Amino acid sequence: MYSLPKTAAILWCFSIVIVAREPRVIVNIAEPSVGELRHFWDSTGLCPPAPRSVVARFLLAEDERFNLALIGSLPHQSLSQVRIHWLLDLITVRYYYSASEVPALQPGMSAAVVSHFVRYVNIG
Repeated sequence: MYSLPKTAAILWCFSIVIVAREPRVIVNIAEPSVGELRHFWDSTGLCPPAPRSVVARFLLAEDERFNLALIGSLPHQSLSQVRIHWLLDLITVRYYYSASEVPALQPGMSAAVVSHFVRYVNIG
């Protein structure tokens, strides 16, 4: 029978404890302030897990809604932007090439495949 190392069992138990806890924020205003917390970061990232087809389910989950509510409730413009790392996945680009525009080039000039201009000599 296969047995897990002791550290793996401890980590597994630790992760169960974390998952079972409810998200809570406790603020004790009765205690005096320790010191000023200077503003050092003004952006955060939002990156749902793969696959991208389940993004709606991720964003509408109770934990993520709680997370977004916490981000939105930060005072004094604590966060100025939320970067959406997968935003380019929402954009579709189509390339369109029309060979009918080639005759409109200046006479004697043409774009070569090697990305430089070649001057054709008018023989005649």
